[in-house]
Amino acid sequence: MEDAKNKMAGIMKGTNFFRHIALLIAFVFLTTGLTACIQNHKIYEDGYWQYIVIGKNTFFPQNSDDREVAIVGLTEIGKEQTSLDVPPTIDGMDVTHIGYYKRSWISGGNYRIESSNLERLYLHDNIKKICREALFYFYPNNLLWEDGLFPHCFKILYCGMIPFTLIEWEPKIYVYKELYDESDKVDQSYWGKAYLSISNVAFMNNYSAAVNRGYFRAEDVESGEKIPEPPVPKREGYVFTGWYTETEAINLWDFDTKAEIPDGEELRLYAGWQAKQ
Repeated sequence: MEDAKNKMAGIMKGTNFFRHIALLIAFVFLTTGLTACIQNHKIYEDGYWQYIVIGKNTFFPQNSDDREVAIVGLTEIGKEQTSLDVPPTIDGMDVTHIGYYKRSWISGGNYRIESSNLERLYLHDNIKKICREALFYFYPNNLLWEDGLFPHCFKILYCGMIPFTLIEWEPKIYVYKELYDESDKVDQSYWGKAYLSISNVAFMNNYSAAVNRGYFRAEDVESGEKIPEPPVPKREGYVFTGWYTETEAINLWDFDTKAEIPDGEELRLYAGWQAKQ
């Protein structure tokens, strides 16, 4: 009887061993098979940007009208820049995402944008979502990412009025004072006021037909810092004459001036225009 029990125990041990081997083989087959079957996005390059083409509500476009762009990296020349404006469109497609989650954990989790130089990133109002992990490897001025916060010199400035998905975001995003004051009224699945800061400079288009409530660009500077000069705005039938401290375009702002703006306040600079002859 004892011999029979020992034989049975030996058989069971052998069975468990082969069962574990079979499970291991099945796991390896499934993971490698799934990885092979999962379609990855093709990464394109345009100027400063690396990007992928996604669907409006799906990982991949369903047809030629269902195409948007997610920024997933910087080109070599892009990594040299200290400030960048995310373009509203690339190759005729709206740029709607900063970063993007890959289709599975097996294929890497998400795309990450890296730069050792970038200090300012300007966003437009096409943006639907920022993937928090996308900017995990930003090391401005060779400073490491510490204690869950980016170095203070890296700033994201939102130059639009339409809210995008914002959940547990670091670092803070700088928005117009008007938009910050309104954020309590907006669905909190989009805005978390704790993750917003007031940008202390607003460049205004300064004509009645301007979109975006007349705003052109958000900026934020520290006390004693010079205000970075923005790109030249466009207006059909007019020539841009500079940035002024009042709507009447009397006193031209000198960008060599070191700004002193009280906390919580906003300096507005207005575009000047002259009709084309």
